[in-house]
This record gives sequence, structure tokens and C-alpha cells, in this order.
Amino acid sequence: MSIFSKVVTLDGEAASGKSSVGTRLSQQLGYSFFDSGSIYRSLSWYLLDRQVEIKPRDVFLALQGFQPSVSSEGAVTVNGTAVNGYLQSNAVNQLTPIIASGFFVRKRIREIQRQFCVDWEGKAVVTGRDVGRDVFPESTMKFYLHATSEVRAMRRYLQKIENGELASYEEILADIRGRD
Repeated sequence: MSIFSKVVTLDGEAASGKSSVGTRLSQQLGYSFFDSGSIYRSLSWYLLDRQVEIKPRDVFLALQGFQPSVSSEGAVTVNGTAVNGYLQSNAVNQLTPIIASGFFVRKRIREIQRQFCVDWEGKAVVTGRDVGRDVFPESTMKFYLHATSEVRAMRRYLQKIENGELASYEEILADIRGRD
């Protein structure tokens, strides 16, 4: 049996509640929590912070110096800098799908994601898009969360308001529909 068979995966669309459910589930199981998308987002932050041109060669070279770390509670650092506060910025949101589409980026980030779970001896709840299929196909506990685009937009809208950010429900709804 693979160490990855112990990993619990929660797949689903943006703002479907993966992080909320995953955090609670990991606490109840005594597992580490890991939002797989945070690694893509932290890479976007890293590229923006270093003003890397978003060209395949430049991104590939920058990826060599990218050293993310995730605590068992899901706090992300990159090369020693805590980055969770930056991962939902508009610039990161816009760049992430662009860099995530690169084959070499996806391959490297999957390696990083799997290594975290090796470090945690497979005792992890991992959330994200397609993590059960693409990153941890060996997982025996896979769940998919779904909510309508309107419910997901309202969740994201309320999160932003709670964090003191300006937000437009209509813009968030259009963004979610575009991402889907």
C-alpha cells in the first residue's frame, strides 16, 4: 500500500468550501492540512515579487530557486517569507491560471505537493482542483464538493468583506463563471 493511499483529497470548483471543510476535517483526523492551490499561488507571488517576465524560459529558471514550505496547519512560506497574506491578491489571481497551464510548472509543483505528503507520512487532507485524479490518484478517500456559481460567489464576496476588502458580488460571480 502506497503512503499516498492515506491522503484525503477534496476536489471541487473555486469557492466551493474545500478549505473550510478541509481545515475542519484535518483537525478532526489529526492530519496536516494542505491547499494544493497555495503552491501555484505562492509561485505566482514569487514570480511577481522577483519581477520575472512570464516567458517559459524565465519561469523555468525562476522555478529552480522556488523553495516553498507548508506547515501542518497550511501556512505557506517561500524561501523563508510568509506569503499567505498575498495569495488572494488580484495580481496573484490573474497570474496563477497562466503559469499553472505550463506543463513543466505542473510537473514540478506536483512533485512538491507529493513531497509534503511524504514528509507528513501521508496523513494529510489536501484540497484543490483535480488533486484526487492528478496529484494523488492512489488516495482511497476522495471527495468532490460542488455548489452553484451563485453560492460560491456569495462565499467569496463575504470572505472579502470580512477581510475588509472592497468587493463586488457581480464581478466575483463573473470571475467564478469565467474560471469554470
